[in-house]
Amino acid sequence: MMVLIIVVGPWSSDLNYKFTTNATDNTDEGVDKLKHMTLMFNTFVFLQIFNEFNCRKIGVADFNILEGVTRNIYFLTVVFGTFAAQIILTRWFPALTRTTAISRTEWGSCVMIGATPLIIAPLLKLTPESWLKKMKLDKVVDENKSMEGNKLLAAYDKAANIKVGEDEKKEEESDNYKKV
Repeated sequence: MMVLIIVVGPWSSDLNYKFTTNATDNTDEGVDKLKHMTLMFNTFVFLQIFNEFNCRKIGVADFNILEGVTRNIYFLTVVFGTFAAQIILTRWFPALTRTTAISRTEWGSCVMIGATPLIIAPLLKLTPESWLKKMKLDKVVDENKSMEGNKLLAAYDKAANIKVGEDEKKEEESDNYKKV
């Protein structure tokens, strides 16, 4: 969806600027690019907000993303807080987010495009496994696959367990022993 906003956004909103235009310029092109960047930023945030609802239900047969949502106050706080922060930061504190004012219609379009994960997720869940096997996509993401013996994860674990500064301490200690 973001690709559509990036490519079709300037055309659909009558925005006229070049790719190399600086969004901070006080020219018509600069204002148009800043508006386009604002639309992309808003759409991205709303895509995230609606995807949070999808992430609550990961099972193939779980379609009701609103089930039990009122029982999770933390989830609701994050969702409504993100939504409110987006409006407040974009509308009243545009210098913090480097955005510009947009119309109600443009806000609505950002929310509508941001809501597309609510349509796409059930369609993906309904996709027959035979189609995935034909396209060999069933091996791309396998949540049940064991990660034992994965070289990339082993390298990450090795790097994560490195103790920073210990080698320097050992060198200092050996230098002190040599001086004595």
